Amino acid sequence: LTRAEAVEQLKKEDAYTLHKPVKKKFKRRSIIATHVRDLYQADLLDMRKYQKFNKGFRYILTVIDTLSRYLYMVPIRTKRPQDVKKAFQRVFRHGIPKNLLTDRRSEFWGSPIRQYFQSLLNHYSTQSGMKAASCERVQRTIRERIARHFTSTGKFNYINALPKIVADYNDSVHSVTGEKPKNVNAGNEVALFNRLNRKTTPRESKYKSGDQVRLALDRGVFAKGYDQRWTAEVFEVSRTRKTDPPVVYVKDSTGKEILGSFYEQELQPVHHLSSYDKRLISAVIRKKKINGVLHYLVRWFGYAKDHDSWVPASDVRK
Repeated sequence: LTRAEAVEQLKKEDAYTLHKPVKKKFKRRSIIATHVRDLYQADLLDMRKYQKFNKGFRYILTVIDTLSRYLYMVPIRTKRPQDVKKAFQRVFRHGIPKNLLTDRRSEFWGSPIRQYFQSLLNHYSTQSGMKAASCERVQRTIRERIARHFTSTGKFNYINALPKIVADYNDSVHSVTGEKPKNVNAGNEVALFNRLNRKTTPRESKYKSGDQVRLALDRGVFAKGYDQRWTAEVFEVSRTRKTDPPVVYVKDSTGKEILGSFYEQELQPVHHLSSYDKRLISAVIRKKKINGVLHYLVRWFGYAKDHDSWVPASDVRK
């Protein structure tokens, strides 16, 4: 076999396609905000290891304005939606954004915080496992500054110093914007937007409508290498979008398009049989005779129950 032929053969093998390494670092589309308070990004900074030195506060709600990089941080004791809601209320005293980006964890989507957001703004999450990028970067910065504070004081108390740490951040020139976050306003936001969003060249995706693909699983950073890395379910490319980088939309075997778009690196092309031949079964739900022939209602391995289907019992192998 040539290398190309071997690759095509491997695309048919579950043992290969389910465990193929997933590429984590690649270029992503920019998260664009057109003006101050157009888009906030939010996340929780885990500070549980220092809670006994900081009045029982376990987390810090981190909220950052995407354009100006202006930062808000509010310590909270738990990540229950009620406590997270109170922290957001403190942030929103300074102004309410038009949009809010978080991940899909329950502290941001559980009731009552979901209802609270619905009354104020457009709250959404990405389908990717990646966190809000600006939040992730600023949390690394703040962790470093808190660590320096620990070293300089010889103590693990950060609560009293946090307001000054945040104020100093907002009063420092940001490496990306070239501006101090506190100085970005309606008078200079257009110029800043134009500087940050220079024209790029969109390109077509390598995927085509009808291609069969698996989706990368959102796994923790400590997941073992032999764990399954891709969905057992095989999807079909429904459409693509010419952007920089391009994105792909997929649908399941029922024809339902999956919410959100995917980068090419989050997809793996496969050559999957269109029938159920050689597909793994996770459970036999029921049995009945159809036209005198025994059939099983089976649940396919890695597929949701709406994909359950009747197959002849003679086709099922142990």
